[in-house]
Amino acid sequence: GPGERKDLWPEEGEDLCFLTGAWRIFQRVGGHRYSLDDTATAWYALKAVHGLVVDRHLDLGCGVGSVLLMVVWGLDPSTCSVGIEAQELSHGLACRSIAYNGVQTRVRAIHGDIRDALTLPEGAQFDLITGSPPYIPIGDGVMSEKEQCAPARFELRGGIEEYCEAAARWLAPGGRFVCCHAAPQRERVMKA
Repeated sequence: GPGERKDLWPEEGEDLCFLTGAWRIFQRVGGHRYSLDDTATAWYALKAVHGLVVDRHLDLGCGVGSVLLMVVWGLDPSTCSVGIEAQELSHGLACRSIAYNGVQTRVRAIHGDIRDALTLPEGAQFDLITGSPPYIPIGDGVMSEKEQCAPARFELRGGIEEYCEAAARWLAPGGRFVCCHAAPQRERVMKA
């Protein structure tokens, strides 16, 4: 909960929503909100590592922190988790959700770009990497004018290829990469 921190109360235009268990997440009322894609990604990631030791977890393009926090909720409390998010507004919401749920000693969100190898320290490796990349190529639809929405849906900073490249860069030997993507793009996803 918010404790003494006034910044952990919803601000104008924000919701503090149920996420999983007793955990909550900050989201913009008219912005990008977590979805079934995020829930399915987190569920499948936890299923993929069931019975395995996961010391370090990375969530690529963590947005408001939904997949990051759902996976953290299901992992051993000794696991360290990191999320990377390029949008400043979404990053801020993710950081506040991490603090609200009291997991800032084992979870952090970095404001950065997954395409930049220097976003994480050299040699960083993770046993589990998750991601829910944008799935609409630029020009294949009408971009929302709502803050957060277009970059979460349209490949403004790349798509599945860039997520796979980042995962390959930071995945530990024997690690697992779990992502969600549009079924009609299966061939593209498998190639990436």
